[in-house]
Amino acid sequence: MKKLLFSLLFLFFTSFSFSQDYGITGTKWTFGGNDSGTNPFAGYQVVETEKDTIWLGEQVRKIRWIDYFQNFSPAWPGRFSYEYQSGDTIFQYNPQANKFVVKLIFDLNLGDTISIFPYYSHSSMKFKVDSISFIQVDSLTLKQTHLISISNFTQRTIIDRIGFKEYFNFDGGGNLGGPHYTNLRCYSDNLCDTNFNSYPCDFISYNSLNENFLNSKIQVIPNPVTDFLNINSDELEILSLQIFDIQGKEIIIQNISLTQLNVSSLKKGIYFLKANTKQGIVTKKWIKN
Repeated sequence: MKKLLFSLLFLFFTSFSFSQDYGITGTKWTFGGNDSGTNPFAGYQVVETEKDTIWLGEQVRKIRWIDYFQNFSPAWPGRFSYEYQSGDTIFQYNPQANKFVVKLIFDLNLGDTISIFPYYSHSSMKFKVDSISFIQVDSLTLKQTHLISISNFTQRTIIDRIGFKEYFNFDGGGNLGGPHYTNLRCYSDNLCDTNFNSYPCDFISYNSLNENFLNSKIQVIPNPVTDFLNINSDELEILSLQIFDIQGKEIIIQNISLTQLNVSSLKKGIYFLKANTKQGIVTKKWIKN
């Protein structure tokens, strides 16, 4: 009887831990592009779960990819992918093989190996779990599984619930990472809404080294801030200031000066300050406590 009870409890907690709610409708990932402003493909990619549907006889989630490039307007039209979850494993439709293949596995332990098929590839790449750590994402503590390729030592990270921390694909040379997209910038679902970097989700790139230089000439303090955000800029003349939330929506605040903002009325979260100067535009990330 005790063995049966233990087995039932083990199955219950195992099932609960595998319930990642990965990619539910409305989930959005934003990946960064090549940071070189001279690259015409510098930009970002938004991946978003649109709806549940049927594909190749499986109950799947339809996922749209939309590319935003620096030198192309409008954005490239979206592509679609189809994924489903079975236990702790995510399967992705692979158009080259015309079948579902393993995209990622959440429940991995140190030393485990996993073979993954990147999208648009006939062949998989084998990884080994190199280490495991934990990360705080909003109110959730999530496991990070750090992988290393057995063939070329490429590194990748799987975060519970979120998935890959990097854009996962083969580029033309057979290397992992995709030709244009790199790390995860932003992620949101029904429980999380977080930014993994220091600039807006839709940041494309600095158009020149001058803009990169300008960004270092403005400081926002304190950060995190509770009531008043101070803008220090001794070398640049600021013409106007704008505030945006993590989704890129402009936030209107009353009584704004060019050196201090009263942000006491804002909700806790991540925001961006856009400073329009005579020398160019500077964007700074800050956190409201």
